[in-house]
Amino acid sequence: MPEERSNTGDAPPAGHGGGGEILDDGDGRYRLLFERSADAILLLDTHTNQFVEYNQAALDLLRCTREELRALHPSALSPRLQEDGRESFEKANELIAAAVRLGSNRFEWIHRSPHRKDFPVEVLLTPIQVGDTPLLQVVWRDITERRRDEESMRQAQKLESLGVLASGIAHDFNNLLTAVRGHVALAGAELPAGHRAAEHLVLAERAVNKAADLTRQLLAYGGHGTFLVRPMDLNRSVREITELLAISVSKRVLMSCRLPEGMPAFLGDRAQVQQVVMNLVTNASEAIGDADGTIDLRTGVVDVDDEALRRELPGQALPPGRYLTLEVRDSGCGMSEGVLSRIFDPFFTTKQAGRGLGLSALRGILKAHRGGIRIRSQPGAGTTVTVYFPATSQPAEADRPKDPPPRPARARGMLLLVDDEALVRRSCKALLERLGFLVLEAGDGQTALGTYRSNRDRVAGVLMDLTMPVMDGHAAFLEMRRIDPGVRVILSSGWAENVLVERFRETPPSAFLLKPFGTREVEEALRQAGIMEG
Repeated sequence: MPEERSNTGDAPPAGHGGGGEILDDGDGRYRLLFERSADAILLLDTHTNQFVEYNQAALDLLRCTREELRALHPSALSPRLQEDGRESFEKANELIAAAVRLGSNRFEWIHRSPHRKDFPVEVLLTPIQVGDTPLLQVVWRDITERRRDEESMRQAQKLESLGVLASGIAHDFNNLLTAVRGHVALAGAELPAGHRAAEHLVLAERAVNKAADLTRQLLAYGGHGTFLVRPMDLNRSVREITELLAISVSKRVLMSCRLPEGMPAFLGDRAQVQQVVMNLVTNASEAIGDADGTIDLRTGVVDVDDEALRRELPGQALPPGRYLTLEVRDSGCGMSEGVLSRIFDPFFTTKQAGRGLGLSALRGILKAHRGGIRIRSQPGAGTTVTVYFPATSQPAEADRPKDPPPRPARARGMLLLVDDEALVRRSCKALLERLGFLVLEAGDGQTALGTYRSNRDRVAGVLMDLTMPVMDGHAAFLEMRRIDPGVRVILSSGWAENVLVERFRETPPSAFLLKPFGTREVEEALRQAGIMEG
């Protein structure tokens, strides 16, 4: 281990590096700057290829004693890696030659030390002349933190781009599922009781529901999942889901919970939060496999500042403040750095058969909850995952009773149906006509406005998609409200309702209809909008 060193910056005895007299410039100004610099500075004799001077910052950076650095050849400080078919020391000689030719040379490099992992540095080479001795002033600046921040930013940008792509795919897919689900419902309604085809339609509807689950995962990955947000008790959610999971976890795994009382609430969606807990426990169980092991769940409250966020949750753009934490620790196989670097990539899995979006969807759920995630793992040493939810001063709500079943509905009047997807319009029109409405159609917001102006006295309400070409549903809705402040408009979208509510906080529509929807969801939206009685 390196011996203890003074950090006072006092000049070492002359000759400590083989040429202490080199720093004697008469008034000692260069020596003072040399020794007090926060950057590592070394002087290299280009004839002997040996360091003749080095400051305290260089010793601190390499974590070496003066004796250890004196004995090291400069080539020992660079990994012997192949770069373009050349050894790294050959590349270093080229960089030194460029510095001599150009007057200076700045570049990034990898250094090594007997006492730390290889680390990145920014290097500045400047030729200087001291008397008759040509020297090379070498300045190193450790850029480990900068590289880590840059990588975190690249990862965040990559995930953001993939999130936009996933959300766009989910939107288009939801349109197709809406059409399929509508036609399946209509076909089922036309069949006589006991028809053999009814079973096939039931199976088709199940497949549509599975596909809808996939779109919800895609939206969750993009941070736009469907949420019913309310003040929640994290401990209650953890207890509820772990009681169910205890049945599926191996009997050789001991699962324990430490849930302190008196924790504040947080704003969340119960189903999505339980999905987070379920994913984490399931992953922990699979990491342990058939061996004996433990899974520990702990909740807590932490106050984090900007420095803690930068260090523990880089690239997640969380504000400082009070957070509830859920820590899931397992004694499983752990993960390598290579696996950790890809753990949030969509469809990446360490299992033989992939199961979907996995932790990338989980991160999307946390993003929509304004939360974060931290993962610590080493091969053979298990994994610890900590998720963060921002605390709220609101008290947690008690469980709400289930809504009573809907009463038979009675339709009235004419509806304007607006959607740019013809398949959606066709199935939805048939569904609305079956409910007893007369239906006018439009394929974009601008056409819908013209149709509405011509028929406003007969139109009881408007069912309109939010995302359309020419003029989107938002702009068309605002213009309809300007024409008639009392117009009943139902906006349909694949986005989460909480996102829509926030977007339309100032001018809310009569109801939202989330895609993919079926007969029951349409009826409920029509009732909420006051267009249908029952």
